[in-house]
Amino acid sequence: LKGAREGRQQDFTLLFERYRDRLVTVLRRKMDDRLRRRIDPEDIVQETFSDAFADLSAFAYRGEGSLYRWLLTIALRKLADGKRFHLG
Repeated sequence: LKGAREGRQQDFTLLFERYRDRLVTVLRRKMDDRLRRRIDPEDIVQETFSDAFADLSAFAYRGEGSLYRWLLTIALRKLADGKRFHLG
């Protein structure tokens, strides 16, 4: 996390690899078939990490699991935005 905050892309990539599958799995569970045909959960995770990397200074460490919870919150908000856009 420290390296990612300092702008080291390889450290951010490690964080991405660590949490990507978990986030995709949660998003897939939250999506019905109709939404999955319109939105790829992998795309949401990519956008999540892009936003997180741009605003990593906003993350406040609050113990083990806090980074995952922060990323999941971003991903779920993006999913909600996608539902509104694609399903009205």
